[in-house]
Amino acid sequence: MLPLAGPGVAAVVIFTFVAVWEEFMFAVMLFGSGDNTTFPVGITFLQSEGNRMPSAS
Repeated sequence: MLPLAGPGVAAVVIFTFVAVWEEFMFAVMLFGSGDNTTFPVGITFLQSEGNRMPSAS
């Protein structure tokens, strides 16, 4: 890989992570309860044993 491409790739990775995290939090707030949950939110709730918000640990 070209040495100058490293910072650009790192920036794309960071921006993609932030966008995905914000979408997850939007889905938690919008569809946090009931049967209308998205798959990642449902899996997180199953892992945290049905707590209202997923734990940070």
